[in-house]
Amino acid sequence: MRAMNMLSPRNLISAAFGLLLIVAGVVLNQRLASLRRPPVQSPETVVTPLVETIPLQATTEPLIIHGFGTIRARVAAALAAEVAGRVVFRHPGFEAGGEVEAGQVLLRIDPEPYRLQVERAEAQLAQNLAQQASLEDEIAGYRASLAVASAAVQLARREAARFERLAQESATSRSQADKTEAALQAALAAEVRDQNNLRLALGRRPALKAAEQQARAALAEARLALQRTEIVAPFAGRIDRRDIEAGEYVTPGKVVGALHDPSTFEVRIPVALSDLPWLYSQAAMGGVASAAAPAGPTLERREAEVLLCLPTRGVAAACWRGRVERIGQTVAERTRTVEVVVAIPLRPPVTGEAPVPLMQGMFVEVALQGRPVEGVFRIPRGAVSNRDTVNLWREGRLRVTPCEILRYDRDDAFVRFPTQAGDRLIVSPVPTPVDGMPLQAATAAASL
Repeated sequence: MRAMNMLSPRNLISAAFGLLLIVAGVVLNQRLASLRRPPVQSPETVVTPLVETIPLQATTEPLIIHGFGTIRARVAAALAAEVAGRVVFRHPGFEAGGEVEAGQVLLRIDPEPYRLQVERAEAQLAQNLAQQASLEDEIAGYRASLAVASAAVQLARREAARFERLAQESATSRSQADKTEAALQAALAAEVRDQNNLRLALGRRPALKAAEQQARAALAEARLALQRTEIVAPFAGRIDRRDIEAGEYVTPGKVVGALHDPSTFEVRIPVALSDLPWLYSQAAMGGVASAAAPAGPTLERREAEVLLCLPTRGVAAACWRGRVERIGQTVAERTRTVEVVVAIPLRPPVTGEAPVPLMQGMFVEVALQGRPVEGVFRIPRGAVSNRDTVNLWREGRLRVTPCEILRYDRDDAFVRFPTQAGDRLIVSPVPTPVDGMPLQAATAAASL
C-alpha cells in the first residue's frame, strides 16, 4: 500500500521537476564558465629598502672626556688669631672681595701686654748674664787666691822642714819648730778652702747657663707672641670673608677671615674608570716593570690638555685652557669614579668673551683631551646596535659588521671595525636586518 503511494502521479511529477532543475543548473554553470575571462598576469616585483648612508673615513684624533665641576682656589688659607687680646686695628682692605699684598697687616691685636712680656724677659736675661759675669769674677778671684795659697803652702813646707832639721841638731828650740809646723797646717787649710770655693763656684756655672737658655727661650717666646699680635696676609690674594671687627676680643685659634690666591684655580672632575686610561700617554700604558719604573701608567708621563668652558646665554661660551694637575688614587665607592684635578691659570679665555672673571663656586664644563687614537671612526651613537655591530652598505648589500667600541661621547661613538673600499655607514634604521640583503643607498651626508 505504501509503495503504491510513492508511485502516485503527484510524486512522479515532483521528482521529474526536481531533476529538471538540477540539469538546468549544471548547463547554466557550464555556460557561465565558458564566458569567464582569465585574469591578467602581471610580472612579480621586489622592493629594495632605501637606507641613508654616509661615507667612512678613519682618523687619528684624541678622545675627549667631558665632565663638570666647581671652581675652587688652588691655594687658600684661613686666617686665625694666635694670641689673645682686643683688636685695635683693621686694615680697610680687609673686606670680602678685597685684594691684599703678601705680608700686609690685616689685623692688629693690642700689643702692650706682649711688649711688657718682652721687656720682662729681656730683664730676666740681663740679670742672668750679670750673675754669670759676677760668677766669673768670683771664679777668677778664687783661682788667684788658690795660687797664693799654694805658694804659701810650698813656702811653709820648706820652712817647717828646715826648722825640723835645726831642732834635731839642737840648733833651735822645739817650740820654734812646732810654730813652723802650725804655720804649714794653716797654709794647707787656706789652700783647701780656696780649692773648695773654686769648686763650688765652678759648680754654679751649669745652673746659670741653663737659666740663660731658659731666659733666652722666654725672650724669644715673648717676641714671637708680640709678633703674632699682627695678623698678616701669607700671600697676595683676594679676601673671601671677614669674621671680626675692630674692638672685638679674640682668643687663640679663632678664625677671623679667609683668603685665596686668584692666580690659579682648580676644578675636581669625577672621571669613570673606563675613561681614565685615555688620560695617560701610550708609553705609560705599556711600560715594562722594573725597580726604577714599575709597570702600569704613571702620573709623571700623563699627557692631557684641558678646555674649561663657562656657558653664557646668547653668546659663544668663554673657554680657558688648563692642564691635568694630578689624578686621584682612590675610587669613590658610590660613583665608582676617580677624581681628576684640573689646574686653570688666570689668563684671558682662548675662545669667547668672559662676561665675568673666573671665581670660586662657579659650575663649569671641562673637556679633558686624552691621548690620540689611530684608525678610529667617529660615528653617530645610534649607528651602533646593542649587539656592538654596525650596518655597512657594500656594493648594494647589507653587511652587519662587529665593531670595537672605544668609548661613547655624548651623541658620538668612537669605534674600530674592518672596512673595504666603497663601504658606507648606514645611519637610518634597517627593519629586520639580514646580512647580505639588498639595499638602496640614499644621498650621502657629511663624511666622518
